[in-house]
Amino acid sequence: MSGKVTVKQTIFQTGTTQLAVPITATTAQAVLTAAQTIKAAKPDVVEWRLDFFLSRH
Repeated sequence: MSGKVTVKQTIFQTGTTQLAVPITATTAQAVLTAAQTIKAAKPDVVEWRLDFFLSRH
């Protein structure tokens, strides 16, 4: 086993650290606003926590 996984342009491998930023917004507008803010920060991964969103719908 190589200890390496590639998702699009992001490589996850043993011994490296990637920055993941969650979106925990509960409304569509808040999700879009958070996404714009996060995009500007250029994290390695964005995790949309759909459970937060669905809990309000």
